[in-house]
Amino acid sequence: MISPIARSDDPGPVTAVRITVLLADRDASRCAACGQSADAAEVAPVPRQRSRLGQAERASAAGWLLLCGTATTGCRGRVADEPGWARQNGLTVPADRDPAEVPVWHAVHGLVWLDADGGVYPVPDSAGPGRKDAR
Repeated sequence: MISPIARSDDPGPVTAVRITVLLADRDASRCAACGQSADAAEVAPVPRQRSRLGQAERASAAGWLLLCGTATTGCRGRVADEPGWARQNGLTVPADRDPAEVPVWHAVHGLVWLDADGGVYPVPDSAGPGRKDAR
């Protein structure tokens, strides 16, 4: 099941619904980090940036991923526990960067750029981060 956005980084009710629908479609209702299905685990939209608060950035699907777990479990917990791994794989993005310009190693799509409208674009082998998983 996909949980709605319901935290302090909520982009607003209309945008939250739009983001949730775009992510379910783009990510095939699977966790972007491990690929686990929403049928098997709770997945929720999570922002790739925590400190960038502008409404335009919050409305962009490039700035959001579906991740499984909670703040302390699953891939959401791992992102919190291992910020270096999360940043290296593009799951999190520095506040001064545009999420659409930072590739992400996506369990469903591979190494890709994400766009504001839910589009996915493959990254040539030399253009993005190397996957560091091994768990």
